Amino acid sequence: MIRDVQQINSPEVINGLKELAPALIVSIRFGGILKEKVINIPTKGIINLHSGILPKYKGVMATFWAMKNNDNKIGTTLHTIDDGSIDTEKIIKTSTALVNRDKSYLWHVLELYKQGATDISGY
Repeated sequence: MIRDVQQINSPEVINGLKELAPALIVSIRFGGILKEKVINIPTKGIINLHSGILPKYKGVMATFWAMKNNDNKIGTTLHTIDDGSIDTEKIIKTSTALVNRDKSYLWHVLELYKQGATDISGY
């Protein structure tokens, strides 16, 4: 089941998640910070596909910052969410790609998520 949720830590969402009793929650491009009540619900945990190479590029728009800093390589990091911190948990896999200066930022982000989706499916 896929749900688009904006207020992940709200009592309504927490109750809904408890009713679903998910084994695993996958977070992709979600701007909220998950709190303990949500983190403790899925039996196999929560994984996040981050659009940057951790630990160098934490937080939002990591691909943008890597390109702005003229890095030759960008990537995604699949990692666990074990607490309320941001992009600091156990890294499962990092996938990288070379920057193509003839292509846009959006093109790069979309290209990265192709491999990121494969990384998730292999988890």
